[in-house]
Amino acid sequence: MPKQIKVARRLRQLLKRDKPILFAGVYDALSARIAERAGFDGVWVSGYAVAATLLGTPDIGLVTLSEMVERARHIARAVDIPVVVDGEVGYGNALNVMRTVQEFIDAGAVGMQLGDEAQETCPYLGMPTKILDLQEAVLKIKAAIDARGDGDFLIFSSPQHGLDRAVAYAKAGADGVLMPRVYIAGDNPDPKWVKALKEVRKAGAAPVAINTPFIEPVTNDRLAKAGYKVIVCAVENLYASAKVQADLWREYMTKGTTKGFANRMYTKQDEFLPLVNEASFHRAAKEFLTADYVEIEERKRFAR
Repeated sequence: MPKQIKVARRLRQLLKRDKPILFAGVYDALSARIAERAGFDGVWVSGYAVAATLLGTPDIGLVTLSEMVERARHIARAVDIPVVVDGEVGYGNALNVMRTVQEFIDAGAVGMQLGDEAQETCPYLGMPTKILDLQEAVLKIKAAIDARGDGDFLIFSSPQHGLDRAVAYAKAGADGVLMPRVYIAGDNPDPKWVKALKEVRKAGAAPVAINTPFIEPVTNDRLAKAGYKVIVCAVENLYASAKVQADLWREYMTKGTTKGFANRMYTKQDEFLPLVNEASFHRAAKEFLTADYVEIEERKRFAR
């Protein structure tokens, strides 16, 4: 059985357990490998993070389908855990959504997030956004479901406002719905939110919580108690790596050395190389390269 099918079925099984599924937002193969080693159940390819790392831009719809598919393919090959991709708004109308689903399936992903804006604009940026009318948004979800056929590929809907939309998308067949956390502030969740969450779950969809460092942190236990089934740490690693790099180069430009930064980065090859699976390539080199290839002692010294 192909790896993708196994992983997709494993994700569907995870959705049936009582414990929430934990996803790490990632943007390349290395960040995905790190998340896998940390113990996450899956990785979520963040459009926000890909826009920042690939183009150096905010998440305003500039990343193309082909660019996102390429990232998804590299990540799916690098890890053995489920890969869900931010499909933005499907890169067009319902027909475009169908192609988007097929492209992500071909890339090895097992799920996709689909927004209901007319054009992708990250809600956290505060930019003006045009929301699709409900009928068109529902039809795009149904088109995505039709495009996956009988496979186990999951569709996660991402409504931009209104609890009624979350319920409507769940009833349209979405496997998961991203639901806002603002309704669980304090110890008494908003009754309207509680009712909507129950309806989402009754329709067979998993409520999804997006954790980000720029809104109030909420523990996994609290999110689970509130009823969330999937928890996504969307951009923590992006923000952490960017901050570390900024601090690193500030240290270097100020002091002319990174020595004082050593405790905040890998300084030994044998600590970093496992992240890129070096051992398997070393074994393959010994087995398949001819006698003309030799191990140079100086290189071996740096490998320790």
